[in-house]
Amino acid sequence: MPKGPDDANLVERYLREDDESALRDLFERHMGPIHAFLSRFTGSPQDADDLAQETFMRAWRHLRSFDPGRGFRTWLYGIARHAAIDFLRKRRNVPFSAFEDDEGGNALIERIEDGADLPDEILERKDAAESLHKTLALLSVSYREVIVLRHGSELSFQEIAEALGEPLNTVKSRYRRAFFALKKLLTGG
Repeated sequence: MPKGPDDANLVERYLREDDESALRDLFERHMGPIHAFLSRFTGSPQDADDLAQETFMRAWRHLRSFDPGRGFRTWLYGIARHAAIDFLRKRRNVPFSAFEDDEGGNALIERIEDGADLPDEILERKDAAESLHKTLALLSVSYREVIVLRHGSELSFQEIAEALGEPLNTVKSRYRRAFFALKKLLTGG
């Protein structure tokens, strides 16, 4: 739980009193988790830098439309999600070279070559987290977002439903399908 005033009080202070420090405190409180979400969602910490900035700019521009009954964190994740989806739509045509890392390796080729790895072999590898991250990128955007929001950002299913603007049961169902799709990709089955 954050120290100091809650999010709704900070929003109210900024809107009512034009208190810049309240806005700064609010954004600083959420910058790390939002950046981490965007980094996992896009697969790129560099893109997450720009998207986090875009998220907070959108939040600032639309702060008067914030509904305190909904929860600021949920509202902000919704904005971040939309910013990331807009970005990913624009980035659809990705050149093959975009999959190359600094050492000249190609993540796409490596993924194809490693396709037969078993889950226990993947977990035993030193870079299990990186492998999981790459595999997450293979999921559809709708599947990836529920996995990342649930496990990466530790949102409840209710908070995810609110952030996505979808019914709770839809989110739970999508999470189950996403989990099984991820398991299938990891096991090669």
